[in-house]
Amino acid sequence: MKAKLTFGILLLVVCSCNNQSSNTKDIWANTQKIKLEEEATTLRIPNGLKRIGIEDIRNLNYVTTDSARVNDFIEGIQAFQFDDNVIDVFADADSKYGIISITDGKLIPIDAYTGAYLSTTLRKTYDQLEIRNFDLTVKKIDSKMKQTDKIKMVKLKHKFTFKEELGDIVEYQTFFFITTPYRSLIVYEWSANTNDIEDYLWSVNG
Repeated sequence: MKAKLTFGILLLVVCSCNNQSSNTKDIWANTQKIKLEEEATTLRIPNGLKRIGIEDIRNLNYVTTDSARVNDFIEGIQAFQFDDNVIDVFADADSKYGIISITDGKLIPIDAYTGAYLSTTLRKTYDQLEIRNFDLTVKKIDSKMKQTDKIKMVKLKHKFTFKEELGDIVEYQTFFFITTPYRSLIVYEWSANTNDIEDYLWSVNG
């Protein structure tokens, strides 16, 4: 698959909107506070995630041996680098497909027009991916926008199903577009289960 087409779009459709309630202190009990490279932005992520380089993704013991798919994934991360000099990547060495990338850039406002345009563009891109990859099915399973008085978050989650002789391979790819009063962040998560880091991203500061 062509990851730049798949992953370079990400800002997404706004299907539902509501206010995010305050996080309780309990959610931060097993977290670590990290600072993005060469930026003042901080946030909390689960303790199990460790910082790695992009190329280190190839060495994770649970990453597919299909080098073409790994190359596509890495290209996808790099496709939305913004003006960030360093892409922050974190992985869980003990989980299957626990990989997160974070890019930081200048503030980009999101409105209904942008959401509708990106929704249409993204669906067309996935349609083309499915045409070129007969063994791939992509299904949107979550799309929404939430906000607090300081953070606005748009989320788009898709289920990727690859048909293979020994059984289907299912992956979940989730994009978060986050704006603060000063910056925009793009968080991309690749996972083998439906759980994601949405709740942790409300801790973004800077």
